[in-house]
Amino acid sequence: MNKIILITGSTDGIGKLAALKLVEAGHQVYLHGRDADKIDSVIAEVKAVATGAAADNISGFVAGFLQKPGNCGVAYVGNSGSGICPHDAF
Repeated sequence: MNKIILITGSTDGIGKLAALKLVEAGHQVYLHGRDADKIDSVIAEVKAVATGAAADNISGFVAGFLQKPGNCGVAYVGNSGSGICPHDAF
């Protein structure tokens, strides 16, 4: 069964790779990141890899989610990075 999957931190690294692999497997992915231009670039790349791929940004996810009544099976991949500061920075 194909899933609707929201991936944060999807402009680079593991998040981007996850988006590509999940779309290849037939899932519908929605991407989130801090840089809208990078998100658009990844969406284009995802759609080029899998013909007919369903990929959009978080705004598209929210709009689509609000239009679907009832149970909407959604998977969430929390892949946002975190900053690490040296102890002496505090």
